[in-house]
Amino acid sequence: MNALQKANDHIAKFKGKVNGKYRLKYHMAPPVGWMNDPNGLIYYGGKYHLYYQFYPYDSLNGVMHWGHFVSQDLIAYTDAGVALAPEERGENIFSGGAVEADGALNAFYTLHYELDGVKTEKIYREQSVDGHTFTGKRCVFDNESLPENISRTDFRDPCPVKAGDGYYIFIGGKDTLLNRGVIIVLGGPLDNLQYKFTLGPFDELGDMGECPSYCRVDGKDVLVVSGCNVKQRGNSFKNVNSSVFIVGEIDFVKGAMKVDFIREIDKGDTFYAPQFIKPIQLAHFAPAIEWWNNREEIIIDDSHKAKKYSVEEIRALNYNIDLCGYPHEEEEILPPQDLIKEYREKRASLDANIDRVLAEIMALLGEKNEG
Repeated sequence: MNALQKANDHIAKFKGKVNGKYRLKYHMAPPVGWMNDPNGLIYYGGKYHLYYQFYPYDSLNGVMHWGHFVSQDLIAYTDAGVALAPEERGENIFSGGAVEADGALNAFYTLHYELDGVKTEKIYREQSVDGHTFTGKRCVFDNESLPENISRTDFRDPCPVKAGDGYYIFIGGKDTLLNRGVIIVLGGPLDNLQYKFTLGPFDELGDMGECPSYCRVDGKDVLVVSGCNVKQRGNSFKNVNSSVFIVGEIDFVKGAMKVDFIREIDKGDTFYAPQFIKPIQLAHFAPAIEWWNNREEIIIDDSHKAKKYSVEEIRALNYNIDLCGYPHEEEEILPPQDLIKEYREKRASLDANIDRVLAEIMALLGEKNEG
């Protein structure tokens, strides 16, 4: 019995025994076992295919498979079992993405191998006509063609996209000389990818970039990327591993990106590895858009419990949407010497205030003793 059949047989045997008391009703949850990153979110063949990191044999992290949900509207989801399973000992089907090309759904993933002290991460592709059955497993990139400063073993999470007349693959990685996160871009025929260029390094990706996802929005190139071990900055990056927007313009010919801004997406705990659905069907969001445009305000005892603001009004009030309506907080990161100088100036000012207050207290005490 192959690994795929074994996993699906296990699901069929045990899914009816799962205690459903706390089971999610409006979000995806695996039939059994453990789930993690979303993978290969795509609208293909008239329906959404949503794959994810999946270990069906326990509710703990284990050997990674790709689980599979199908949806017509992103409201109701149908479990479709396991789509991809590792065949050899030491293999894991790590994260990746999907794109429609050559009349098929093309799934790209990281084949992570780790056994007896040996670790490798390589980019593989498999194809499916129906989104359920995959064939043609093949390594499509030679890691040895990477620049010397790019890690061969921390090189994962391919995101395939169509940009202009060609296909490109964004991959999370690490600059080993600087120990900082980068995004590697591959291109060329999908069955024989070539290194094109590297974006970064970015401090906001810590020491490793993971799970990049690309979309073109309002004339801008938008990358959603996650980073490992990101250093805290004020109220940002408190969770060690965070996800950011990188917004700007990518020149795929020159191999460079003009970055407008980089911003942490969510300051809550464990928000990681988000991914765009491509191509999104806006018609499926019509009810949500209608509700948003016609939502009602709630006023109790002359106090707004739910107030309807336009984006323009929020901007005029200088509210930061990313912080859920809290006043905007500008963060300035100073060079070390300037930071030390600022600290000393503040310390001197504080010392002067302390001396002044102590002098006033001593004067009051003296007056009291004289009295």
